[in-house]
Amino acid sequence: MDQTDIDRIESSLGIKIPERHALFLRNYAFQDPQDFLMVDPELMIFENKNPDWDSNYLIVGNDGCGNPLCLRLSPPSDELWICEFDPPDGFSVHMTRDELENIYRTFEA
Repeated sequence: MDQTDIDRIESSLGIKIPERHALFLRNYAFQDPQDFLMVDPELMIFENKNPDWDSNYLIVGNDGCGNPLCLRLSPPSDELWICEFDPPDGFSVHMTRDELENIYRTFEA
């Protein structure tokens, strides 16, 4: 993904992708990250355009069981959040900032 794709996501959704995640999107170095973190701009736009979705969170992936993995935009947070649709419903921290940073480093060039 390049900066043009990131700009398109941001303008389509009316948001600003957190800089650390934008850096990851520009530098990921693996073939098919779709199993965990999304790197397809069209998919990111589609997943986040749902009018029922809480726009304080940016969906950036999934846990493999249908639960979105998110970055909290407002108030900003460095953690990766999960939105669980099975009880207990709601948002909770899925990975701390340090754990997420390790994931970023693992998959960056």
